[in-house]
Amino acid sequence: MTNPFDPFAPAEAAPPPQGGGALSADPFRGLPVQPIVPSSPLDLFARKPLTAPDVPAGSSRPAPPAVEHAHLPGIRVDTSANQQTAQAEQGLQDLLKNFAGAGAAKEPSAEEVLNRVKIAAAQREAATTAKKPESPLPAISGDRADYYRNTSGFESGDNVNAVNPFYASDKAAAGRFQFMPSTVASMRAQNPDLAKEIDANWRTDKRQQLILMNAYTDISDNLIKQITGKDPDNAQRFALHLFGHGTGSKIIKNPALNIEAFFTPEQFKEVVRVNPGVITYGMTGEDFLKWAAPIFGRKHDK
Repeated sequence: MTNPFDPFAPAEAAPPPQGGGALSADPFRGLPVQPIVPSSPLDLFARKPLTAPDVPAGSSRPAPPAVEHAHLPGIRVDTSANQQTAQAEQGLQDLLKNFAGAGAAKEPSAEEVLNRVKIAAAQREAATTAKKPESPLPAISGDRADYYRNTSGFESGDNVNAVNPFYASDKAAAGRFQFMPSTVASMRAQNPDLAKEIDANWRTDKRQQLILMNAYTDISDNLIKQITGKDPDNAQRFALHLFGHGTGSKIIKNPALNIEAFFTPEQFKEVVRVNPGVITYGMTGEDFLKWAAPIFGRKHDK
């Protein structure tokens, strides 16, 4: 007997009723049986009966015609039970192969994941480098080159990653020349060309720090020339570097005044705190310049 749960097994014709015209215990015995087949070889559970002509019990049954399948154009499906089963199984196998190839790949190993991360990081770094071509570094020579070397050595020990420990990390002076983040932000806002060269990496980027130092010192030199009518010396340059262009210019103009005269009491207390051993109470502008001259004016062998 066929398995009623096997949708592909050929149906058997029911035997003729027994015992004259009396009703059988099964009222449906003797009726023509219509085979149940899947509507799609890819869906084993979507079943519908094929329409077939009524055939008296015990007579031969004509085979249904071949039809074009709605989901697989170009494939002719013979609906006879054996060939229909083969088509369904093949369709299911193809579907499973496609699924395995598209989305059921085995989970990558830890080594494969690490390699992918390294490749992605290298690609990001290459893209970042490519989008911002570097301009030539400015030519620096003479006493200005000495000044840069002296300032870098004094401020950070020539450490490109140095951070002033007396400030909160996000507001601290950083890099070889110890620029304040607020100073860098102001310079970038005022100079579009500089903004193209300087990004968030300036705190640890040696090249960007040199570009910043050169741009800042250009401004300092112009201010000093306007105040004194002479070429700047390195002590004056450092005064504007340490105190800023505004306050540094006032100290150059009024060297006899105490430096604290240019700050509020709270401001000067903070200046002394973050510059221990450099700025002291009672120090005049002239005192500061005399202290700075041998440190920042020192010559270096080329």
